[in-house]
Amino acid sequence: MTVEGFFSDPVYGGNRDMVAWRMIGFPGAYASYYDLVQQHGIAVVRAPTSLAEDVHGHVHAGMAASTHVP
Repeated sequence: MTVEGFFSDPVYGGNRDMVAWRMIGFPGAYASYYDLVQQHGIAVVRAPTSLAEDVHGHVHAGMAASTHVP
């Protein structure tokens, strides 16, 4: 669970400041990779994006996961 939390989206409470994603070069949760689907073997060089970020890059810390199971 520690590993999952370290690499999860920050909206779920782990991976603060997306440090794990930056470490491995993961670009995060972008809405669309449509323009990159047919381009194999290229590097995606972008800052990571969390599910909690809006279109302006602002992180909404109060967002909670909507898939809570009691």
